[in-house]
Amino acid sequence: MKVRPKMNFKMLGTSDTLDQTRAYKATKATNQPNWEAKGLVFIGNFLLSKHDYDVVGDEKAYRPNFRHCWWA
Repeated sequence: MKVRPKMNFKMLGTSDTLDQTRAYKATKATNQPNWEAKGLVFIGNFLLSKHDYDVVGDEKAYRPNFRHCWWA
């Protein structure tokens, strides 16, 4: 999914930043406890909660390619 941070983030000790004017590809943080309830996502090394970002684009619906299936 694509998300946009609500504010600028900078990781101390590194040059990693997130800019609030850009959209980033996010990954659901399924390895974190209560990730669904808290809306946790990873953007690179940043872990954001649902209060820290806005969703700007959802994942495309998966549609298999039936041209190469034997039953199609």
